[in-house]
Amino acid sequence: MAHATPTASTGKGTKRKRDNGEGRASSSSETPKRVFISYSMDPYIDQSRTPLQRSTDVEEQRRMVRALADRLRNDGVDAWIDQYDEYNPPQLWTRWMETEIVKADYVLMICSPHYKECVMGKQNEKTVSGYGVRFEGKVIYSLLSKPQNHGKFLPVFFGPIERDHVPDVFGGANFFGPIVTPPTLEGEYLKLLSKILGRNPPGQGPPPVRQPAF
Repeated sequence: MAHATPTASTGKGTKRKRDNGEGRASSSSETPKRVFISYSMDPYIDQSRTPLQRSTDVEEQRRMVRALADRLRNDGVDAWIDQYDEYNPPQLWTRWMETEIVKADYVLMICSPHYKECVMGKQNEKTVSGYGVRFEGKVIYSLLSKPQNHGKFLPVFFGPIERDHVPDVFGGANFFGPIVTPPTLEGEYLKLLSKILGRNPPGQGPPPVRQPAF
């Protein structure tokens, strides 16, 4: 799971101040896009793993999610994950999840075997925090009842794209990945960033339509 904290944001359409990386807030004439990263801390469903193996998988997943969120923030996106609020947690994580999913311009779904099962309600996630992404799945599916939310959810992969790991309802969406760790401003990460920002990188859009030659 991963989300934007209500106390750190004033919502859409409001100009905000962002930390410039040196502990000082800097003004922006454009409201940053808000992104919520939804993920399963344990990406796998293999029950034959030892506790140590599972713990290693969880820590690696958390590391990759944190690297993606940090890079997005560095590139002007108001990305939030649960890890940012672990040391100052909300009173109710479930309310926090719902608030952040609803307010986000985009929800990045980090697809994996376990994530799909949890979001689709087939298996509850057991994580070190005790909360699962299954609740997030209920919020996501409820929002799909409104057509304007159909483009809000973006399937993302850290490894090779595996269509079988995407929740069925998003099977026709565009997939982004593999996103390398740490992300670099190229390849699939650049495509994901461009989608979030709503514009093409320089030189990647179509050439201008010119006057015909005859």
